[in-house]
Amino acid sequence: MLCFSLLAEIVASGCSSDGAEYPGPAPQAVNAAYFSGGSASGNNLNLLYSGTEWAGKEARFQTSDGEKATLTLKNIVPGETLTSFEVSLLPSTDAYAFSGTTSTATGCSLTYDGTVRSSLMSLNIQLAQPSHPLDGTWNPVPFDRDPSTEAINSAPLRVTWEASGESATAAAQLSVSLSTEGSLYVQQFLQSISFLSDGNITASYRKNLPDAGWVQSPLNLCPFYVKGGKLYLSPDIRMITALVQQNKAEQAAALQTSTVQAGSLAVSTQSTTRSLSNLEIISLLAQVLQWGQEGIPFQIRQNENGTVSVFLEQSTIAPILPLLPLLADYLSLDEATAAKVHMMIELITTVLPQTTRLEIGIDLSK
Repeated sequence: MLCFSLLAEIVASGCSSDGAEYPGPAPQAVNAAYFSGGSASGNNLNLLYSGTEWAGKEARFQTSDGEKATLTLKNIVPGETLTSFEVSLLPSTDAYAFSGTTSTATGCSLTYDGTVRSSLMSLNIQLAQPSHPLDGTWNPVPFDRDPSTEAINSAPLRVTWEASGESATAAAQLSVSLSTEGSLYVQQFLQSISFLSDGNITASYRKNLPDAGWVQSPLNLCPFYVKGGKLYLSPDIRMITALVQQNKAEQAAALQTSTVQAGSLAVSTQSTTRSLSNLEIISLLAQVLQWGQEGIPFQIRQNENGTVSVFLEQSTIAPILPLLPLLADYLSLDEATAAKVHMMIELITTVLPQTTRLEIGIDLSK
């Protein structure tokens, strides 16, 4: 009888603990890793970053008492692999709510609010990075060349190529030709670049030349941060691929409409080929542009005339250059342009072994 009474008290105590110890759901119901876009485990994260949905991200939730919890963000704050902080919980019958502001390891101010319940977390994040030299909106500098000497005074896309020995002259030629041709494309397709306080880079750009209007790139496409005087970019390959596919599909549809009206299918076929080729190129670049968790490092140089140069150095560019012949084969180019591109690539391949300095970047002004 005594044993039965003790057993009854233990069971009653356990039931009381499960029902009263936690003001909301029990920890085992909510402690998990949540993934935006869904996961095999069924734990889903509805993530808004600066008010925009962001797929492919992870947030971990851990509580032991239903009063405090540790929230860990994985690769969400630019420049931080893991961002962990404590949150105070407001319980309800089947969920916990939390909100507040915290400072991160890199000095960002992070404001958050969200709710978590079994197999579902909703999270809204606003971020403010420390100030840096690139804050605000910048425009590509105009292309300007000295009419008497043909020397380039300013260029939105600037290539500095130097080499030793027999390649010195060819490297100088590459500097001029690549800067000139590249600047032409920048002027046609890029209006401005904005470095936002939340770590987003956005651009005002033109989708294609027949389209006279400028469009704004979406948020979360290319997060960035500045550290040690360098700019680090972490492009979201999934989002970039989707955006390119969307833009090419729109272009293909427009071309198909115009060719049907003109009674020809030739241009429509060419458009489909271009769409596939660009997607394959991006998939290939996704394998190349893997510089670890830090992102792609760009040097920042503040010039005396008030402009700023953001550029890649030779050590960063080196992994891409051997792939140029392969990438060129994927491009849909007319015969004259293709011949010109392949001639340029052949020259680059020849000069590369004797290269002593290589910088490729963009010059910006406010």
